[in-house]
Amino acid sequence: MVRPASSIYLPRLRPPAPCTNDSGLTEPVDATVRCYYGRPYRVLDAGRFVTALQRAIGDPQIRRLPLTGAVDQFVDSTDALGDIGFLRSVLAISRQPARPLS
Repeated sequence: MVRPASSIYLPRLRPPAPCTNDSGLTEPVDATVRCYYGRPYRVLDAGRFVTALQRAIGDPQIRRLPLTGAVDQFVDSTDALGDIGFLRSVLAISRQPARPLS
């Protein structure tokens, strides 16, 4: 019998959720998994934890820092990731001042 991939990886995704909630840095975030945009794929939806952590930042200088990470966090295209000109454009955009969180 073949198990869905989510039954294999979801138990490994859940431990960071209680760690974040137990840290006291944010209000607790619901750690239950949910369907991915109504599709039958179950995910943790970790962006909810990121949002809670961002809202908890009290230092105005830290809040003004750009919210950046690796380009592959928001680009899912091998063509784009292989295009140096595109990557340089993304880098230039990421260096612009961050908008305040609302």
